[in-house]
Amino acid sequence: MIITIPNSKVINDNIINYAAPDTTVRVKIPVGVAYGTDPAIVDKIMLEIAETTPEVLKKPKPLVRFMEYAASSQKFELLVWIKHYDDRHPVIDRILREMFKQFKEKGIEIPLTRWMSI
Repeated sequence: MIITIPNSKVINDNIINYAAPDTTVRVKIPVGVAYGTDPAIVDKIMLEIAETTPEVLKKPKPLVRFMEYAASSQKFELLVWIKHYDDRHPVIDRILREMFKQFKEKGIEIPLTRWMSI
């Protein structure tokens, strides 16, 4: 991973690398659901998926945030922490596939949205 730090910060501020030697990384997984969907049900499904995904750490606990009412969807973010940066894409894939499955089973629609970039 490459992080760019402005020269002014290097000269004037203390820089602390919180990632070294800890390899724990936070993964943010955004998803939009159709209007009319109960946010409490979305929270429950997303947290259950996170808690049963083997790579997701128990501490810090997974977190769901209701971000906003957008033009075509209600936006949520699932935040999970994993041990290794290189596991992030397989974890995102596994979680999104399980969300799709469970949302479909519960009749929760995922509308077309441009927001779902990761």
